[in-house]
Amino acid sequence: MHDIAPLVTSTVVIFVGILAGILFNQRAIDKLESTVNTRIDKLESRMENRMDRLESRIDRISADMVEFFKMLSRHEEAIETLKKRQ
Repeated sequence: MHDIAPLVTSTVVIFVGILAGILFNQRAIDKLESTVNTRIDKLESRMENRMDRLESRIDRISADMVEFFKMLSRHEEAIETLKKRQ
C-alpha cells in the first residue's frame, strides 16, 4: 500500500496540471478569439465606409458622364448645323 501512494500522488498531480493547462489554454483561446473578432469588426466597418464613399464617387462620375454626353450631343448638333450652312 505504501508503494502505491507516491504513484497515485504523482499521477493526480500530473492530471491536475494537465487540467489546469487545458483551462488556462482555453481562456487564452477565448481572449484571442475575442480580440480577433473585434479587429475583424473594425476592419469590416472601415471597409463598409470606404465602399460607401466609393459608391458615392461612382454615382457622381456617372452623373457627370450623363451630363457630358448630353453636352456632346448638343455640340454635335451645333456642328452639323454649321456644316449645313456652308
